[in-house]
Amino acid sequence: GFFNVSFLVDRSQIGRRQLNGLRARQQATVQINWKAQLGTHTLEVEVDQPFGRIIESNETNNDLRRKITVLPLQGVRSLTGELLGAVAQGLERAGQSLQLKPDPDLFKLLNRLTEALGAASGAFSQAASSLEGAPAGLPAQLAQEPQVQMSSTFSGLYADLAQSLKQAQRALSQANLASAEAGLDRTKDRLAQLAELSLAGIRLTSLARAAATLQQVIEQTKQLEKALGGDQNVPVDQVVTDLLDQLSATGQDMVSAGQQTVQSASQRMVRFRDAEGKSLQRYFSGQELEIAAPGAGSLQWVLFDPEGKLLAQLQTKSERLHWSGHTDEGAPLPAGRYFYRAEVTEGREARVELGTLTAESATKSSTN
Repeated sequence: GFFNVSFLVDRSQIGRRQLNGLRARQQATVQINWKAQLGTHTLEVEVDQPFGRIIESNETNNDLRRKITVLPLQGVRSLTGELLGAVAQGLERAGQSLQLKPDPDLFKLLNRLTEALGAASGAFSQAASSLEGAPAGLPAQLAQEPQVQMSSTFSGLYADLAQSLKQAQRALSQANLASAEAGLDRTKDRLAQLAELSLAGIRLTSLARAAATLQQVIEQTKQLEKALGGDQNVPVDQVVTDLLDQLSATGQDMVSAGQQTVQSASQRMVRFRDAEGKSLQRYFSGQELEIAAPGAGSLQWVLFDPEGKLLAQLQTKSERLHWSGHTDEGAPLPAGRYFYRAEVTEGREARVELGTLTAESATKSSTN
């Protein structure tokens, strides 16, 4: 029989389509247009709701929900910068969650500690999702870049961090300190792994200190287990104080690693300016650009269409170059979304930045 497919934005229905039944293993595509609004929105698709007309073996998989953020149109977006931003944001938010103030009430303090571990887990989980989904839609040759492959590695490690902290949270809420120690120990190992990696040439070596400090947290957790088990030789209050101090120090190290990542990324990103020397906000078809990498000994910039066709290629033995806004065939770049690859050499170091260039119709510029 027939059933409805409903589309919702922020719980408000924006449209409905009707399907006249599907056979087993049959597929159908249903779509609707939505004029995007700036901000974060929850998009939902509900099938066979609310009356459940179709008898199914599984009635629990009839809805899909995704959260998206609509950003203002940008002429240039650094996908490399966004990857590094996701890495940094995960570390900063998780680290901030782990910084707790002392509380004379032991049980309240343990509850807050449990909540802090949960919040840190959520921060890494969110960052893992961001890294897993970005950058999407790259041409095949850019999708093979080491930083894109490494972003998947970071996503996996962040997902492991989320799971291990979640394990520690659940164990602590059940007063199972041995299991909490195991979760923290796994967290420590993942932080140590991250400290050995680099993304787009930026290393997270300072996380080695966070891993070492977390080892002290694990030792204090073992002492707390003894104290709560009745060992009179272990002062509970002092152990809890030391545990919080070490956990806060771990959090501070994570925040510091995130901030250093953001600072390094901002110093290394390629700059785009218009013909008047102003930072580029929007880009219009055929517009001239200055592309610069301060301090670089050489700079190469290549532009591709979404299918991976090379449209323009420039290089210089200095830190800046000028692009006419035309393809190598001499035509103004048409309106559309394109991908760039910038390779910067500075001393013996070479680094790559990936990004998008969105060209608007030149007729829009004359009306603004």
